[in-house]
Amino acid sequence: MTYDEYIRSAEWRAKANQRLEIDKHECQTCTETERLEVHHKHYRNLFNEPMEDLITLCTWCHEAITSYYFP
Repeated sequence: MTYDEYIRSAEWRAKANQRLEIDKHECQTCTETERLEVHHKHYRNLFNEPMEDLITLCTWCHEAITSYYFP
């Protein structure tokens, strides 16, 4: 399975929804509650991520973090 296939899968959606619930549907950087995404802190456990590998971010914070690490 490719990364894109995984991100579109029911398995990922369930995992992302669980992280959103844990983070109370709030960006963990700026507290925004709209346009949320679940971000991988790293990819070492891709396809089998424990919850601590994931974090809820708004689209702006997600883009800022991704741009910083992957310019």
